This record gives sequence, structure tokens and C-alpha cells, in this order.
Amino acid sequence: DMKSPSLPWLLRCLYLIFSFDSKLKPKSASRNQILSKIMEMQREAPSGVDQDLLISSFLLYSILYDDKLEYLFAHYLVIREAGIDAELIIAGIEQIVDRYLEDNYDKFNFAFSNTISSLATCPVGFCAGLLELYNVLIGRVSKDNKIGIHLFAMSISEFYTNIDRFKESKEGVLKVLNNLQLLLTSKTWLFSQYCIELLFPMCLKMNLVFLEFHVDCNDIFSATLKITSNIIFAHRIKLSNRHHLVDAIICEYLALLSRHQEDQLAASSARSLARFIINVCEPNLMGNHSHNKNELSSKVATLKKNLRKYVPVVMVKYIHIST
Repeated sequence: DMKSPSLPWLLRCLYLIFSFDSKLKPKSASRNQILSKIMEMQREAPSGVDQDLLISSFLLYSILYDDKLEYLFAHYLVIREAGIDAELIIAGIEQIVDRYLEDNYDKFNFAFSNTISSLATCPVGFCAGLLELYNVLIGRVSKDNKIGIHLFAMSISEFYTNIDRFKESKEGVLKVLNNLQLLLTSKTWLFSQYCIELLFPMCLKMNLVFLEFHVDCNDIFSATLKITSNIIFAHRIKLSNRHHLVDAIICEYLALLSRHQEDQLAASSARSLARFIINVCEPNLMGNHSHNKNELSSKVATLKKNLRKYVPVVMVKYIHIST
């Protein structure tokens, strides 16, 4: 009985049991019966259906599901649009993605490709949920999944191109930015030269979109600067002869601070930019813990030489906005 107050609890118990030991899952025929019953329950559900029932039924459905990921993703988007908090159901998505990756990358890559394509066409009501799915996928690309690495590069381009579609999903955008920030240091092999160079204009566009949308932008400003800082920290070699990217981001961020310091950007954003500039100026000692004074002096001398490429343009911009 769908109206039974104990039904959500029973479904949740089954989900936890099957999550704990996959060997306890019912065989194919019984599993299909359960999945059909869950779908029937949700189709017949009134608009004011109990949220606990929706959450529990989706989690159980996801732990038993074994078809294309895209169908489950669509199910997730509909439930999210109904107002269910992502934190209550995203575990179901994470578990099935991890389970599929244990077999091969084909289903994962196909779902990843379709998710990337959806970034350009997603209806507004599904944007938050789509970003959550995208965030799950980019964090699960492995080093030996060559197609997945290529898809990741494509996804950065699509996310950058269509960021204005997600201006009403600020929380989801921040989660993606925070994930990219971590991946830059934990999975350095994921970022090709193309990806690194694309992240700079993406970060700038991100700020322009949200500032134009007239929302508080300090968190977006700081999150994008953490991305560029991690590029400096872990991928500085990819910026050889690309000093114009660093010059441009510093100059544009200075201009944004100057224009929006009274409303959407505060002192915390200025401090974030100052830290980024410090990171640019400091030698990168990552990966070697046996530096002697000569090695350090050599790095500092090289960095000072490189800074001559940055300083003139940045100083001219600073003088211009200060007058």
C-alpha cells in the first residue's frame, strides 16, 4: 500500500541491505518485478506524494537498476525538479556509476557523452540536477580511460560555452568549480594543454555571467581564483610562453574589483586576487623536497626573469584603474 507510513522505511531498509552486500540482491526476474512496481508507484503518485517515499524508492531503484545510465539520470532530474534535495539521493547515482565502472568504461563514457551534449540544451528546471550529474562523472574519470579523458576535455569546452545557461544554479556551479580545483592537483594527467588554456577564459566568463546576473559574486570570484592558483601550482610548465593568459586574468580581475567593489565584490575577493598574484610570483617547489640554496636561488632567478613578462602589463592596468 503506497499510503502506508512504513513503506518509505521498508524501501530504505532494502536499499541499505542491498548496498551492504550486493549478493543479497534479488535475481533478475524478481528484480525486474520490484523495479516495475517502483515505477508504477511513482507514476500513480499524486503531486503531493510524500518526499520520503520518493527518496527511498529512488535509492532502491538505483541499487537494483542495470540498464543505460541515461534513463536513471533522467529519473534523477525529474525527482530533483520535484524539489528533492540532491544530498538525499545523489548517493544512488554515485553507487551505480561506481558499479558500472567495475565492468568496463563503455556505459560510463556513453552516459558522459550524453551528459556533455545536454549542457547546451538542458531546460532551466533541470540545470541544477544536470550539474550534479556532471560533477559525479568528471570526478570518476580514470587514467586508463582514454576516451573518458578526451570527453573530459570536451566537457570543459561545453561547460565554458554554455555557462550562461546555469546562472540560476549558482550552488551547482560552485560544486563543479570546487571539484575542478581538486582535480587539478589530484589528477594532473586529466588536464591537457588545451584544457589548461581553456580554464582561464572560462573562469573570467564565469564571473562576468554572475556579475551581470546581479548576485553576490565573492564565492564565484574566489573559487575561480583557486582554480587558476592550482594551475600555477601543479601545471606551471604548461604556461611556458603563455604568460598572456596570466596577464589577462590578473588585469581583468583587477578591473572587475574596481567596477564592483561597492556591490557584488568585497574585500575577501581582493585578498583572493592578492594570493593568486603571490602564487604567480613564488617559485614552484612541488615534487622535490631536497632543495639546496643553489637550486632555490636558481629557481628564484629564473622566476624573476619570467616576471618581467608579467609586470609591465599588470602595472599599466593597475595605474589605469587607480587614476
